[in-house]
Amino acid sequence: MEILEIRYANKLFYCSFNRIISRGVCLSMKHLPLTNSEFIVLIDDEDFEELSKFSWFLKKSSFCSYVARSFRVGKQVKTMRIHRQICGVENDLTVHHDNHDPLDNQRHNLIVCALAENIKFNQ
Repeated sequence: MEILEIRYANKLFYCSFNRIISRGVCLSMKHLPLTNSEFIVLIDDEDFEELSKFSWFLKKSSFCSYVARSFRVGKQVKTMRIHRQICGVENDLTVHHDNHDPLDNQRHNLIVCALAENIKFNQ
């Protein structure tokens, strides 16, 4: 995946090539910075106010990366993935990124599905 450098408000951000839109670059829509990365997260305008209340980070696992935040439930620290919060998904469902870009969390790119369907999408 080709990565582009974009200067915006005197900061350098990085954006994957498939996130360039027809009129300008990905920064023309609402986006969130990540606390541990130079990457940014694309979101819809309608989700910005709620999601900007939290600090988001890029969480990497052995097979994928995704955007998440931590929160406490009693003494336990839990993680909420941004795409699951946007879609309001319960534990028995999965959210698939249609363009396979975990930093693109616009609603049109998110598909709520069963795990078996998500596996088919990724083959």
